[in-house]
Amino acid sequence: MNYCIECHLKKRREQHAKNKDSVNQARRNAYAENKNGIKDWHLKYRRDRYQRIGRERLKQWEAANKEKLKLAHRNKQARYREWMTDSYIKKILSQHNNSIAKAEYPQELIEVKRLQLMIERLCNEKRKRVT
Repeated sequence: MNYCIECHLKKRREQHAKNKDSVNQARRNAYAENKNGIKDWHLKYRRDRYQRIGRERLKQWEAANKEKLKLAHRNKQARYREWMTDSYIKKILSQHNNSIAKAEYPQELIEVKRLQLMIERLCNEKRKRVT
């Protein structure tokens, strides 16, 4: 079936006009079924790749840069001390008590301990000013 270009295009236009609604509906259905398909695929790919490669590279970097890691950890702990975060307070509460998990400390106890630490810090500052 050799058509001239004009006849071929005319036939395609007619077929498109005839099947327009069914084709559009099929495309809408396919889109609705697979709305986040590419996004989900990329998300899964990135997670799998990180599990496979990223953690391994991170461990290698940590082994090669122990001093940088220690310094970063010290800086992070200093920020926690300064800001008195919940995690810092829980760490202090659980330092000499291994029987209670950190997640089990009630928020009221954390707030009271934070106030106690603030009072102790103020007392220490006043003592330093006097001497």
